[in-house]
Amino acid sequence: MASVIDKVVSSLIFAAAVFLLAAKFLPYDISLAIAGVSVVMLAAVLKAAGVRRMKTISCQEMCDLLALKGAYAQTELIYLTLPEDRRVKSEAPYFIASDGKKNVVVACLYKFLDLTREDIAAAYRYAVKEGLNEVYILTRRRTRYVLQLTAILNVEFRFPEKRRVHKYLYTRNALPVRPEKKKKRRFEGLSASEAADIILDPAKIKYYLLTAFCFLLGAFAVESYLWFSLLPLSLALLSIAREKSAHRS
Repeated sequence: MASVIDKVVSSLIFAAAVFLLAAKFLPYDISLAIAGVSVVMLAAVLKAAGVRRMKTISCQEMCDLLALKGAYAQTELIYLTLPEDRRVKSEAPYFIASDGKKNVVVACLYKFLDLTREDIAAAYRYAVKEGLNEVYILTRRRTRYVLQLTAILNVEFRFPEKRRVHKYLYTRNALPVRPEKKKKRRFEGLSASEAADIILDPAKIKYYLLTAFCFLLGAFAVESYLWFSLLPLSLALLSIAREKSAHRS
C-alpha cells in the first residue's frame, strides 16, 4: 500500500512539473496531453525496470535465500549443479568435487550469523578426515579474525566472492527462488491516519526537500515552479513537525 501511495504522489508531482514547463511554450490542451503521456511513459519505464530487477535476485538476496534453505538444501542445490563426473560425495554442509586432477572440499556456509572460527575448524577437520588439503568456503562474509585461523592450518582455504557464486548459479539457472507472497487487497482498511503515516514518513523528508530544491532551481526558467515547490516543501515541514510531535509524546 505504501508503494502505491508513493507512486501516486510522485506521478502527480511529475505530471504537474511537465505540464507547467510545457504550458510556458504550448497551448493548454497540448501541455495537458504531454503531461499525461509523460506519466504513462514514466510508469512503463519503471515497471519494465522493476520486472527486470525482480527476475534476477541480487548477490545479497542470494545469500539470504540460501541461508533460509538451511545447510542441507543449499548444499544439495550447489552440489547438483556440477557435472556428474565431477561429483564425489555430499555430506551437508560439505561436498567433495573433482576438477579432473584433484578433489577439493566445498563448505556451504550461508547463514544469517557471521562465519566463525568454529566453522573453519569444522571444515578443517572434515578435510583432514577425507585426506584433502584444499577447502572452498561459500559464505556471505568473513572477518579478519576468522581468516587469522586459516593462516596457521596446513589446509589451503579459499573464499570465492559472492558475485562469482551468483554468476555461477545464474548461468546454470540454479539461483534460489523467492518464496511466493500472499497477495493482499491494496486498499483494504486504509485509514486517514495510516495514509498520513505513509505520506509523512520521516524517511521521505530528504526526498521532499530535494524535489522542492529542484523546483526552486527550475523557477529561473518557469516562474510557476516557484509556487509549485511549496507542495514538497510543505510535505517536508509537516513530516518534520509530525516526527517531533511523536518524540514528545
